[in-house]
Amino acid sequence: MRQARCGLRPAHPGYDSGRGFALRRNRRGSVPAPRKPLKRFDPNFFRLRPLLFWTLLFQICSQLFHKFRQGFSEITDPQEKIKFTLASYNAGIGHVYDAQRLAEKYGKNPNVWEDNVAEYIRLKSDPEYYNDPVCKHGYLRGSETFNYVREVMERYNYYKSKTKHS
Repeated sequence: MRQARCGLRPAHPGYDSGRGFALRRNRRGSVPAPRKPLKRFDPNFFRLRPLLFWTLLFQICSQLFHKFRQGFSEITDPQEKIKFTLASYNAGIGHVYDAQRLAEKYGKNPNVWEDNVAEYIRLKSDPEYYNDPVCKHGYLRGSETFNYVREVMERYNYYKSKTKHS
């Protein structure tokens, strides 16, 4: 162990007068390994608490859908608003806004999904459309979003026909 500058031994065995306590050494003379960072999420946490998991998941999804619905305040038809909300959930609200701007540019109704915005969602995988100056969010594999909205709405209509709410 090194002597302190004044000639006395340091009070703590890990103290190094040249470095202070920055690299404190243990008894064997090695520097201890840094602590592992805390995990942000433990995957086993919800295994013992499934009800908590589903409750939190439902709350998060409902907040997310509410936020997406607010982005389409100019759409008055509830069925159309659901389709736009589903598309923004799947692809991101920016891509849906891009498709609305493309629909408006090419003379279609930007507030109607079927045969209007849905077609431009599908065309966002074509460089002619995703490189258009009105598109701010670039490439999108729009056929996946188009199919997602179609399948969810088909399932919704099927369930609706099987219940009393038809």
